[in-house]
Amino acid sequence: NLKKDPTPQSVLHQANDYLLECVLRFSERYGMGPIVCRDATTQEFLGSIHLVPPVYHNSPLLYQLHFLRSVVPLGRFSSWSNPDMEARFDASCRALEEQHQQVMTRTETKSNTTQKQPHLYVLNLGVAPAAQGKGVGKLLMSVASAIAANGGGHDHQQHDATTTTTVSSPDEKSSNHTAIPLYLECHEGNVTFYERCGLRVAKRYEIVQTAAPDQMAPSILPYFAMVTK
Repeated sequence: NLKKDPTPQSVLHQANDYLLECVLRFSERYGMGPIVCRDATTQEFLGSIHLVPPVYHNSPLLYQLHFLRSVVPLGRFSSWSNPDMEARFDASCRALEEQHQQVMTRTETKSNTTQKQPHLYVLNLGVAPAAQGKGVGKLLMSVASAIAANGGGHDHQQHDATTTTTVSSPDEKSSNHTAIPLYLECHEGNVTFYERCGLRVAKRYEIVQTAAPDQMAPSILPYFAMVTK
């Protein structure tokens, strides 16, 4: 349960906790479910990755509906937090989604029409503090790459991977499926990590947040849209 603390820093942490809970609920109900990595001996949680299947990219309204259904039990975060913080957060989410749509939309030169490119969206990747720097994040990304190489289908055998010893190589492909790319957004500090995982920077952009009451100027947040090479 989130504790109500009005200080700006604690509100930010609570907003992050709330968002993570939203992601978990959506992923479990409508996504591919959290792909969890555990220690093969102790079963200790090491990290997880959450993927949004391609079906939602051609139906944004369906995505929004399912996401709302997932978080209704949590109530609205704004019912007790800083309204300005929520407005800034919502604006950032809209800006991220706009860039997402732009990067993954192709223009057919002959017909002058646009088409959304099927892809697997990495909604969230997290590694337990004690397991960071030990290859867990790269291992989880390799599973995501394997699923994308298999067309992003739900029937991939590694969706239930729970140990570091049962994850297959991203080179495994099925001849019955067409490979699709991975897509994600990240901050500058994570670009090198994702490049090592086989992604490239498709676009760099900035999100400008209006100034908070305790700030003199708006915040400029650099983001990087990354896709499979």
